[in-house]
Amino acid sequence: MDGFRRAVDDLIFSWSKVNEEWDELDEDMKKFVIENYPFNDDLREVLHKLFDWRGSF
Repeated sequence: MDGFRRAVDDLIFSWSKVNEEWDELDEDMKKFVIENYPFNDDLREVLHKLFDWRGSF
């Protein structure tokens, strides 16, 4: 289970970095990237859900 927790921690760190980079994109690039975005939640919502999920185990 420790390996799984570390992997989720790494995922949260990586997703945080994606969120930071998203904030740096200009509007045209954001429109381009969002075209095939595979989630129903925005980046911050996914990050918060990952934090909540991590806290459950």
